[in-house]
Amino acid sequence: MPEWLEWAERLRRRVSLPRYYHSLAVADTAFLLAERWGADPERARLAGILHDWARELPDEETAALARRYDLPERAGGFRTALLHGPVAAAILREELGFDDEAVLEAIELHTVGRPGMSRLARVVWLADAVEPTREYPGVEELRRTACESLEEAMAAALRSSIRFLRSQGALIEGDSLRLLAELDAGQGRKPAMLH
Repeated sequence: MPEWLEWAERLRRRVSLPRYYHSLAVADTAFLLAERWGADPERARLAGILHDWARELPDEETAALARRYDLPERAGGFRTALLHGPVAAAILREELGFDDEAVLEAIELHTVGRPGMSRLARVVWLADAVEPTREYPGVEELRRTACESLEEAMAAALRSSIRFLRSQGALIEGDSLRLLAELDAGQGRKPAMLH
């Protein structure tokens, strides 16, 4: 049995059915994007399966685990929505003996991102944003862009996310802003002014 399938079976016992289907969709999308953009497709599939390992934990448990693993607090606090990636990577590494650091990085960074992300981490980050069950304004355009340019698609998804968060009065993670600046610079653009 392939490693990703073994982990998928373990995940199925851990999360709700909608979260499980989302993870399968991210895994399939990550596999295809990895083939397109030069990352390891099997590692991308595995990271996609595991990326939401800690997504359904209550905020209190996420906060306790983040403190146990000495993870930094995010601008929005110790909330599951922000920290489920780093917490999942820590649980997989420390408690379950998972040791593929490239896959762990992709899992850790799939929510907020950060400058200097590996190609694998970028693929998984984008796969989470554009997998086929996602429905939000502009997602079809992002899917098309993802086939043309990994970095352009990431930048567009980040801009959209940042605009949405600002419209909600939410704090924006510095790592996300720095990642967007890196992506813009790589495309020869001045960093976008996001109001």
